[in-house]
Amino acid sequence: MLDALRREDGALWWVGNGGSAGLCAHLSQDALNKLGVRSMVLADAPLLTCMANDFGYAKVYEQPLQTLARTGDMLICVSSSGRSDNILRCAKLAQERGMKLITLSAFADDNTLPVGDNPSAVAVESASGPAHKSSKSDGNSDKFLPSYTRITEASGESFIPQGYPEPFGMDLAKAWLDPWPHSHFSRRGTPLVHLFSIEPAFLDRDFFLDYRVTRGDDEVEIEAEAELEWAITRRIGLVIEVPYIRVEPNGERGKSGLGDVAIAPRALLFDSDVFLLSVNLELSLPSGNEKKGFGSGEVGLAPSLSTWLDLGNWIQTSAQVGTEHGLETGDVEFFYSAALAYSFLAPSPFGTAAHDHTHNGARHFPAGLTSAIVEFTGRSILEGDDVGRDTAELFFGLSYNVNGSLE
Repeated sequence: MLDALRREDGALWWVGNGGSAGLCAHLSQDALNKLGVRSMVLADAPLLTCMANDFGYAKVYEQPLQTLARTGDMLICVSSSGRSDNILRCAKLAQERGMKLITLSAFADDNTLPVGDNPSAVAVESASGPAHKSSKSDGNSDKFLPSYTRITEASGESFIPQGYPEPFGMDLAKAWLDPWPHSHFSRRGTPLVHLFSIEPAFLDRDFFLDYRVTRGDDEVEIEAEAELEWAITRRIGLVIEVPYIRVEPNGERGKSGLGDVAIAPRALLFDSDVFLLSVNLELSLPSGNEKKGFGSGEVGLAPSLSTWLDLGNWIQTSAQVGTEHGLETGDVEFFYSAALAYSFLAPSPFGTAAHDHTHNGARHFPAGLTSAIVEFTGRSILEGDDVGRDTAELFFGLSYNVNGSLE
C-alpha cells in the first residue's frame, strides 16, 4: 500500500495523542527517510495550540487535514483506546474524503474507531492497552476480538470522491438542481453494480450494449440493445433504450428491424448512506414493426419503484416493482424483481490500478472488479387476453471489469 502511495505521489498523514503522537513522529520520519513517502505528522506545537485555540481540541487534527489532505492520500490513526474524539473525527474525514485509512488500536470492547463498513480501511491491533491482558492462550481468544478488528481492505484503493454531498434523506425540497456527484461507489465504499434486468435506484452516466439470444421450438430471436443512462442532476436522470431485433424461423429466411424505443426518466426520492429509493416512468414508443414481431404496436407506460440497499463488505441488494400498461389495448402487467450481488477483486491481466481512469477525483472500477449476481424476476398479467398467466425466472451471472472504462 505504501509503495502504491509513493508511486501515485500521495501523502501519508499520521495522528495520535500523547505517546501515540510520539510513535507517529518516529514512524513518519522512517517512512520519509527510508521509503521515500511524503509523510507528515500533525504534532507541531504551534499548529496544535493554534487549532485548539480557534476550533477546540477535538478539531486539532481534523481542521488542518480538511485543508491539506487529498482524495487518495493515506491516514494512519494511532489510538490505544479508540475513543479519542479528535482521532475519531479524522477517521471519519478520511472515509468521507476517499482516503486510504489504517487504524492502530487495542482490543477494548468499547473501541469505536470506524472500520467495518469501509473496504479501504484496515484495522491493526496494538499490543498495548486491554489487549495485553489477553495475550495468554486459553482456547477462547476469539472473545477478545470484537468485530471491528477484522481486516476489511478490499483493494488498497479508495473510490469515494472528494466532497461527496451529505444524504438528503426523504426531503423532497432539496438537491433537485444540484450537480450529480460522480462516483461509482457508495458513501461506504460499496461498488454501485448494474444488474442484468433491474433498473437501479442510483443515478449514473453509462453506456451499455446488451446482446441476447433466445432459442425457441420454432425460431431463434436475437436482440441487440443500446442503452444510455445519463444523470442530469443529483436527483434526476434519464434512460434511453434502442433495441435491434432479428428473428430466424426454422427453415425460413430471417428478418430484422428496429424494436420499440423506450425513454425512462428517473427521480431519486430517498437518499441515505445505505439505502436508495427511486421512481421510474418508462415510455415505450411503437417504433418496431408489429407484424414482424418487433414491437407491440402501441404506446406503453411502465411506472416502477427501484431500491438499493448496502449490506456492507461489498454486498448489496436491489429490487424493482411496477406495472406495464398498453395505452390502446388496456393490457396491464405487474412485474417484480430482486437481486443480490457480491463484489470482489479477481486477477486481471490488465492491472488493477483504479487511478488510471478518474473524473474530478472520482475513481472508476479497477480492472478485475468482479460481481457475482443472483437475480429473480417475475410477471403477472392483470388485464388482457392472458389474464392470470404468471412467469418467473431465476438466473446467475458475473460482471467483470476489464479496465476502468469497460465492464
